[in-house]
Amino acid sequence: MNMFKAWGNLKIGVRLIIGFLIVIILGGVVGVVGINATSNIQNANNQLVEAKNLYQTLLEARRAEKNWIMRGGDTYFQEVKTKVQKLRKFHKALA
Repeated sequence: MNMFKAWGNLKIGVRLIIGFLIVIILGGVVGVVGINATSNIQNANNQLVEAKNLYQTLLEARRAEKNWIMRGGDTYFQEVKTKVQKLRKFHKALA
């Protein structure tokens, strides 16, 4: 009760300054939380992009393997080897 009485005894200018300081502090807290959440979203997005690239490379490797099995030849075999090496690089990057 004494706190409310002390608040009432303050001049209007002091009360306004305290009120604006509280709003500024709350705004700063919301800003920090927002920046942190944006950073987390960016990290998750980067992981999704890496997973998409890994999946795309896997599909390309399967297609190259199919071509090698159906048509034979060193050209297709080298393409399979290249795609598998690329997959290994992605795996190491994600691990």
